[in-house]
Amino acid sequence: MRVLIVGATGRTGRAAVVAAVAAGHEVRAFARSAAQTAWPAGVTAWPGDAGDPAAVSAAVTGVDAVIVALSMVRASDWPWARILTPLDLHTRAARALTAACADAGVRRYITLSAHGVGDAASRAGWAFLALVRASNIGVAYDELGRAEALVAASGLDWTIVRPTRLTQAPGTGRWRADPQLVTTSWDRIPRADVAAYLVRALTATDAVGERVSLTGA
Repeated sequence: MRVLIVGATGRTGRAAVVAAVAAGHEVRAFARSAAQTAWPAGVTAWPGDAGDPAAVSAAVTGVDAVIVALSMVRASDWPWARILTPLDLHTRAARALTAACADAGVRRYITLSAHGVGDAASRAGWAFLALVRASNIGVAYDELGRAEALVAASGLDWTIVRPTRLTQAPGTGRWRADPQLVTTSWDRIPRADVAAYLVRALTATDAVGERVSLTGA
């Protein structure tokens, strides 16, 4: 399968590229700095801005599916650190990408969000939600909620993946995935396992049209 991975230079995006190549897919790695990044064999660097309709239109032409692994970048991992990316990052990308996919006939669309966004807030741990609301994480969550609504209204074969807190720990190959998942404030999942789930979703049909929460097993 020919797959466009958007946000490919981010920590989860790079893990998704590695997982997609390992699964035998042909990958286009889409990001502003894609041309300055070393990629494994089977990956084509595709520089561009995910919010630019012309760049996105060219990127989706000829692919079979899209994985969106964008995230807002802060000056550090401290929750109150200044946000460096545009505050409308996710909605701009969702508008451009869903429109381009519809025009190009690309049906499968998998996008990364976060557990605790939207209706999942009622199923997340109270202490974690307090941190989200008090910090700049909440800014990103609000924007992800708006982007989710755009994706859900797109008419594509979409899956929205909502992981719990992400870690750089090695992947385990095990997770819990459920649209109605209930978690604690301490749930977490390695980025490598999130990436594996995103790639699995390319060919699985059990989560089409679902907002799936994901945490470590």
